[in-house]
Amino acid sequence: MAGRSILERFTNTTEKRRVPLYWIDLLLRSSGRRAGISRTVRLDYKNKTAQVAFKICEGPPGNPEPLGPPYAEPCKITNGYFNWWDVDDLSPKDFVERRMKTKWLGCFSESDVKDDLTTLKEMKFLKESNISVEGSGDVRSISVHLHGRPILIANIKVRGYGLLDGLAQGDFPPIRITKGDTYSRSEVRGVEKLLEKAFAKGDRQVEVFTDVQITASNQDERLPPPRRERSQRPRTACAGARPLRVQSEQLPTESQVFRGRGPRGSEKR
Repeated sequence: MAGRSILERFTNTTEKRRVPLYWIDLLLRSSGRRAGISRTVRLDYKNKTAQVAFKICEGPPGNPEPLGPPYAEPCKITNGYFNWWDVDDLSPKDFVERRMKTKWLGCFSESDVKDDLTTLKEMKFLKESNISVEGSGDVRSISVHLHGRPILIANIKVRGYGLLDGLAQGDFPPIRITKGDTYSRSEVRGVEKLLEKAFAKGDRQVEVFTDVQITASNQDERLPPPRRERSQRPRTACAGARPLRVQSEQLPTESQVFRGRGPRGSEKR
């Protein structure tokens, strides 16, 4: 079982009827795809048949997440616990996480941790940074410490996906983050809730994703262009936001925020 892919597990006849949305979500996230997943069940009592249809509403591209057993080969030592508690409100946690080699549920590597420490020290928008490792045996606990410097927002745009694809900027509600504000993760979460409330009407379910991109004078770290929606289901919506340019006192920077929407329950975190 350990060597088989998650897709092979889906097609196994003994497991088809037990395929949860979570497994499909795992497959998508392993390739860096964030999406809303809906399921439609059609029961025909007359002919005693049933049909189950899964629809995927593509959102913005994400960070590939490693698969764990039984969908991938087991690690000798696994990053079983990932602690981001010591991250202040000024630090763009998701941006940092995308650039780290050490991943939750990935295989532990001392060299990866050393490389990540070097990467963190090179991020001038961080005032303090550190990674600590605890544990023994086949599991390690990773703790990340981040304290950031103020980063000023220079630009922000909102983008829709799925049923909200193609909406103009004027179609989105006013948001309280504006040019010249200091980046704050808590403020961004507030905007997420605002956008979700604005579009989650009736039985339409909405997911909001946020990504931050920072470009410094000595680094150009851009996200790939957002994927086009591949399929959608009525009453399911996706939406997003990009790009958000920022500037700090130490160096010019640029941030990018994507917000993607799909059915609830499609995002693990």
